[in-house]
Amino acid sequence: MGAEMEWSRQVTGISGLDATWGMPRVFRGVTYRLGRLAFDRQRPRSGPPDHPILPLGHSGLNTHVPSDGGPLEPAACDNSFSTALEFFPNRFPEQVVAFGCHSWLMDEQLATYLPKTSNILRFQGRFETFTDREQADWAPLENLFHRRYEGKNVSTELLDELPQDSTLQRAIVRHLRGGGHWYNQTGWILI
Repeated sequence: MGAEMEWSRQVTGISGLDATWGMPRVFRGVTYRLGRLAFDRQRPRSGPPDHPILPLGHSGLNTHVPSDGGPLEPAACDNSFSTALEFFPNRFPEQVVAFGCHSWLMDEQLATYLPKTSNILRFQGRFETFTDREQADWAPLENLFHRRYEGKNVSTELLDELPQDSTLQRAIVRHLRGGGHWYNQTGWILI
C-alpha cells in the first residue's frame, strides 16, 4: 500500500490514495506481487468464442510491471514468471494457458527509439501475439513521469516540463512532439 500511496502523491500532488484500479484487486486477493512482476487471475472465458488466445473455459494471468520494482532485468522477470507458474496452479482451479500484459510497454513503436538490448524491449520480446491496441498517451506520462493532463492531447507546455534524463523519457517526449501517439496493447505468452 505504501508504494501505491507514494505513486498517488507523485501523480496528484495530494497525500492518500487516488482512484486506482490496483488497490482493490490487492485487497480482494486477486493480484499478487511475485518478485519483480505482479500477476492477477482472469476469470475463465465464457465468450465470445473468437478470442485469439484464450479458448472458452480457460484463463490467463494478467502481468503487471510495478513502477517501484527497479530495472526490468531479464533474470528478475524469469524468476517472477517461474514463481507464478508454481504459485497459481497450487492455489486456484482455473486452467491458465497464457500470460497477458496490457500496457504501453507493449507498444511496438518503442523499438524505433530504444536499443535492442534495452530491458523493456527484452521484456516485450517475451510476448508472441499482440491484441487490443488502443491510444493511451496518458499511460507513459502517468507511469514514467508521474504526470496527468487534461484534454485530448498532451500540451506543448507539459512536454516542455518533462525530464529528459533517460533514453526512454526522451523517446516518449520526442514521439509526442512529432505528432505521434503511444498505445496500450496486450501482449501474450502462451504457456
